[in-house]
Amino acid sequence: VAQLLGSDRDARPALAGVALCAGLFVWRDTVETAKWHDARALFYRAIATIGDHPYRADLYWRMGAAYLNQGQYELAVAEFDKALAIKQDAHLPRYFRGVGRYNLGRYREAAGDFETSLALEQASPTAFDAGIPPPDAIRFNLASSYAKAGMWTEAFASRPPATALPSASLVPLFDEIAAGLRSAGM
Repeated sequence: VAQLLGSDRDARPALAGVALCAGLFVWRDTVETAKWHDARALFYRAIATIGDHPYRADLYWRMGAAYLNQGQYELAVAEFDKALAIKQDAHLPRYFRGVGRYNLGRYREAAGDFETSLALEQASPTAFDAGIPPPDAIRFNLASSYAKAGMWTEAFASRPPATALPSASLVPLFDEIAAGLRSAGM
């Protein structure tokens, strides 16, 4: 810097400016990290603040979705349970609780959630516009849950139509169901 500006004395203000900017960036990153570190506490404080308002169900499922995205499936399922305790017919927490249970290896419970989610979807056909996958995608998850649980006839009965989803995702599921049915002597 001194060579560019001609002398050490001329470089001092420029170096001070660089140091100040660097310090501000470090401070900003520290503050942002602290905010996100406390996000969970702030979230629960918001839930406590609204009391018995039904919107609590929405807040719980959103916290569950955050845990699900982080791979913290037990915590996610617990939050979805809280949401469903408030609003039993809530579509999003029901579906995503099924996803969490599936990832935990609790396939029968996941299948129950996907069955209920499918019934809710059929009762309210536009629900997938709100973030729920379309019915054939729910059927895929349902059939996959049954297959993982070794419930082959249920998996076969609940599978989506062969034309419903890309064959790359359906072929392995159909092969697994067919192999299970053969091994069960069906």
